Amino acid sequence: MNGATRVSGVRLQADVSYWRVRPTVVRASPATGTFRPNPDFGSASFGVIAVSGRFGSRGMSPAFVETGVEVGVGTEAYGRATLDLTLRRQHRGTTFVARGWAGFGTSKLPRHRSFAIGGRGTLIGERFRAWGGRRAAVGQLEWQVPVPFLRLPLGSFGSTGSELVLAPYLGVVWAEGEFSELAWEETDGVRTVLGLGMEWLHRLIRVDFGYSLEDSRLRFSADLRRYFWRIM
Repeated sequence: MNGATRVSGVRLQADVSYWRVRPTVVRASPATGTFRPNPDFGSASFGVIAVSGRFGSRGMSPAFVETGVEVGVGTEAYGRATLDLTLRRQHRGTTFVARGWAGFGTSKLPRHRSFAIGGRGTLIGERFRAWGGRRAAVGQLEWQVPVPFLRLPLGSFGSTGSELVLAPYLGVVWAEGEFSELAWEETDGVRTVLGLGMEWLHRLIRVDFGYSLEDSRLRFSADLRRYFWRIM
């Protein structure tokens, strides 16, 4: 059961639900290699009440804020809160973007509601879902600079556009309160990534290269821009 309303540009939503958590059984065979192991979330049932609020648009607004609070009651009660923030400021044809995300869970937080971060979707340069636990945070400061680029015709669809957006960035990630049964671990302090993003095809496609200062590893990702993620 859920309900939503919009007040002065703020979207508020409340949900009441019942969850049954069971292990996932693999019933397929990979074309090559092996599947990544499924996390062991155990088995449990919970009644959950969640309230969330959102202001602005993730892809276009000068400011985007989304926050949520969740309370669950099962064998034991738990609480969970998240905050997602994006700020944009334009200056002389370039754009500065600051992104931050943080999550906090109580000591009884169940495994399936733990936080897992690193890699695509959070911070390119770190290993995918390498870090996590009951508390976690990610921050990224980016400078987006349009530069001239080769324009390719696309027939009746127009063209690829005549510019490429270069976006050098600095990112940090932190996590603690790990679960011994899960693969993601504490970061043991703050980890830092230096990266470069490139946006092409009217800024629809995003390519990222991230270098972890702790691992001394360069990692790569190609995807659509963030404001398409909720549609996909």
